Amino acid sequence: MVCAKCGKENENQASVCASCGARLIQPGEPTQPRKAPGIAVVSRIVRIAALVTLVLTVAMAVSFWIGLWRTAAHKQACLSTVRQITLAALMYC
Repeated sequence: MVCAKCGKENENQASVCASCGARLIQPGEPTQPRKAPGIAVVSRIVRIAALVTLVLTVAMAVSFWIGLWRTAAHKQACLSTVRQITLAALMYC
């Protein structure tokens, strides 16, 4: 029996490769495909990231409007950042 991983010839009754230790699949034995992460898991991660981004954006906007930032240049820079973060969050929702 030839190892699918390293190509070394092994005894027919062997269950693992003598060279690399990989599991040998016997003829007629069903193989189990690897499962990819489900769409639901990926979708949930994206939604959580979007929610966190949205909360941070709202917090920055509220503090901007109540005047926590004093200089006009700083306010303008922060407003620009809030707009960018909001657009990014809306793209993922």
